[in-house]
Amino acid sequence: MQNKIIISMLALVLSACGGSGSPAGNKPADAETTQTEANKETDPIALGLPVQSRMELSATTYNPRGWDVTGTQVEVTARLADKYGRPVTDGLRVNFTAEGGDIGEFCTTTNGACSVNWVSMDRRPGSGTDADNLFPNEQIGVVTITAHSEGEADFADQNQNGLFDAGESFVAYAEPFADYNNNGTREDGEWLLADTDGDGGYTSEVPTVFLGSSCSASARSAGHCPYNMHVRDSIRIVMSGNDLVMRVFEGNDINSYINNPATTLPDYKWEAGNVTVNNGFNGIDKDTQYYFVLQDQNGNMPATGTTLAVQIPTEYLLSGLTGDVDNAVINTVNGNVIYGMVYPLSVSEVSVATNPVITVTVTSEGDSLEVKLPIN
Repeated sequence: MQNKIIISMLALVLSACGGSGSPAGNKPADAETTQTEANKETDPIALGLPVQSRMELSATTYNPRGWDVTGTQVEVTARLADKYGRPVTDGLRVNFTAEGGDIGEFCTTTNGACSVNWVSMDRRPGSGTDADNLFPNEQIGVVTITAHSEGEADFADQNQNGLFDAGESFVAYAEPFADYNNNGTREDGEWLLADTDGDGGYTSEVPTVFLGSSCSASARSAGHCPYNMHVRDSIRIVMSGNDLVMRVFEGNDINSYINNPATTLPDYKWEAGNVTVNNGFNGIDKDTQYYFVLQDQNGNMPATGTTLAVQIPTEYLLSGLTGDVDNAVINTVNGNVIYGMVYPLSVSEVSVATNPVITVTVTSEGDSLEVKLPIN
């Protein structure tokens, strides 16, 4: 998360904002888009520049099968609006960068949006190659994608004249960089995305003046609007593998696993055809909450299209979640984040059955598993 500040006549407040990626199309703002220069000191409503609060990045798939497959495509779309909430000017260039795989360098907006394709290929973050080790990464297989474009800061237009006036509050952002490990600090291997002040390097300090084109003459005289900022947004996708791993935990044991995956707990684990039973796990007790956790070989969300189905005897009722894995990078369980899909399940007895079992079947492209567990 990169730095921003909210500036007013009375206060300078520090907070944080996001951005990451790799170095595509880096130029000072005044060299990249000349259309805004012609609009200065004109009708501010016609400027059509995006503001930071109205930029959003999205992907068609957040967990594509890309760890063990090359050529999987994901469409990535940037949407941008100006301070009035209207689509930005057609033809605005939006630059894209990606921590892993390959992504289109840029697109130009039509009706406030444009798209590029991301394609799975090397580099695969966390794979441990010599080149990969040059870049920081906190989760194997997870790719940060960033879009950035020339724009301007948000401000409080107190007199509703459409222009920033000296004394009005505004939000200022530091220059965007590629925050691959998502820790908010620029480190070796994390690229500067746009040298907006043109000093030839990364400037970590947030500016104390408003950056953009919507300045009144008096604000310009006070040093505001020296150049445009770069608005930015980031998403994360995961290059999912196809070697499935399933674990079963009882109740709050799932929290202990999330907080420390190396902890040995009573659980049932299926991995690449091998079954491991830890600490006497001996099946499913009726009227008890269990969590079935699906992950790939890297401990990540399985690829989109993976599904879990459950069969139980007719003498029992099933409660909980089954079906496709989420189109997502993470899941949240009891407020804890896990890189995987979690299915909460429980069974209750309606009538007596002989030697009842629960059958869990997981299928994905090129892999499947079936597990039978006794119901106690």
